[in-house]
Amino acid sequence: MKRTLLSFLSFLFPPSLREEKAKNIVLSSLPRNTKQIETPKDSFALLNYRSKEVREVVWLIKYRGDEKAAKEAGVLLAEVLAEEIAEKQQYHSFLNPLVIPVPLSHARLRSRGFNQSARIAKAFAKELELPYSPSVLEKTKNTKSQTELSHKERRENVKGVFSVSRPEHLKGRDIILIDDVITTGSTMEEARTVLLERGADRVWCVALAH
Repeated sequence: MKRTLLSFLSFLFPPSLREEKAKNIVLSSLPRNTKQIETPKDSFALLNYRSKEVREVVWLIKYRGDEKAAKEAGVLLAEVLAEEIAEKQQYHSFLNPLVIPVPLSHARLRSRGFNQSARIAKAFAKELELPYSPSVLEKTKNTKSQTELSHKERRENVKGVFSVSRPEHLKGRDIILIDDVITTGSTMEEARTVLLERGADRVWCVALAH
């Protein structure tokens, strides 16, 4: 039923040329991020957001809701980080990490219809057979878009917007926190701080691009 509806909608609203081009981009061939991420601490981003093709893939996932591209992004992240996670486990950390996406506010989720970071995180967790929880961390306030804000304004914009619904799921756990893009790092840093304050042992911030 869902597939039939999607086919019908695709017939009524065929993809734009931009969307078609973005769908043909091979994620694994895109330029990798080599820039040091200062904020948040303990973070990793796979792709270089200054690349036009990377920005197009993020646009496809975030604003066109392309589930296939989001899944491919999660799987690629998992493949790249599998060895690093194994190395961490040799030192008795991240033995059974909980994968959590950076959440959207309820209002933004209703408006957009999906959380692109949750789609990436779910595919990441499934590929590595790790526990996944999309509801432990919540965004309780709807904020302005970060796009046009300065670094200082971004920090103020996200202050106090996250809460933990089930802190007992965090106590003593290592967390892999996943988002689509790290820009200034304000959102991830605020989320990371809240998770640590509510009982998480360590938080590793992971994004598709920076």
